[in-house]
Amino acid sequence: MDNSKILKNEKYVIKLIKRKGSWLEDINPLHVNLNMAEGAKIKLCVPINPSTNKLVDPLGPDVLDFTFIQRQEFAKKLAIKEEDLNIHNPKNFWLDKEVALTKEVKPVDISTIDGLINYAVLKANKRYIAPSWEERFNSGEYKFAIVSEDEQIKTANVSHETTKKAWILYGRIDSSVEAMVDFMNIYHLTKKTNPNINNSHGIDYLRAEVGKVVEKDANGFVDILDDDDYEYKLVIYKATRKGLLTISRHQYFLEGDDKPIGTVQKMIAYLKDKRNQETYLELKEKSGLDE
Repeated sequence: MDNSKILKNEKYVIKLIKRKGSWLEDINPLHVNLNMAEGAKIKLCVPINPSTNKLVDPLGPDVLDFTFIQRQEFAKKLAIKEEDLNIHNPKNFWLDKEVALTKEVKPVDISTIDGLINYAVLKANKRYIAPSWEERFNSGEYKFAIVSEDEQIKTANVSHETTKKAWILYGRIDSSVEAMVDFMNIYHLTKKTNPNINNSHGIDYLRAEVGKVVEKDANGFVDILDDDDYEYKLVIYKATRKGLLTISRHQYFLEGDDKPIGTVQKMIAYLKDKRNQETYLELKEKSGLDE
């Protein structure tokens, strides 16, 4: 193996990390500005190391970990002197290097010198760039993740399995108008959007609407129908429709109570509490789910 070789036949993509829980998600989970505004651009340069007040060395042991021979080869590819790569040089190569990122996926091919430069700059930004997709939630400050080809294939396979499972679950409800109406309403309840689905819609219309969810949000579909709390969410929804529960600003109240139980999740926890089983069974019966 040639240890001086710096250009490798490896490809990566830089992906925006979409986080749940923003105020935009409460309004619309598919909002175009969720996590990053449409058309916005973030430019990342080589950061300053706070302990030395110098640039982080993109070729150093904490980033690409290049050997002396590899540094020489890198300088040769750039047609510059090796000392120009030294971060202590006041006019060093890295001073004006930056990478622009948007909400769109950015490919990075390190078989090219330009791709390797971008990769080095991004790897140096450890505060904002997760080293892999799997590690994207390890820090609340991560904005983007570096995703390898292998990881992309693995993610695609997982996505395929999720979609396959979603269609299997779809087959369990697509013959029942009530089951599909229930699902659509729980889906909108979970996403905090306003449903416009009821039993007056025909079965073909409902199949089409549920099918759209499978195609656009297979993960969300599986999360709901495969959720151990699905029945509790159904009780909450139907009890609210019948006036047994009231809701104000995403806070649920028992009929006649002034003090809220809380959000959907807190309401579920309340109903699952053994001390409140009598209330749960009463809501379930009056909602028509015991029939």
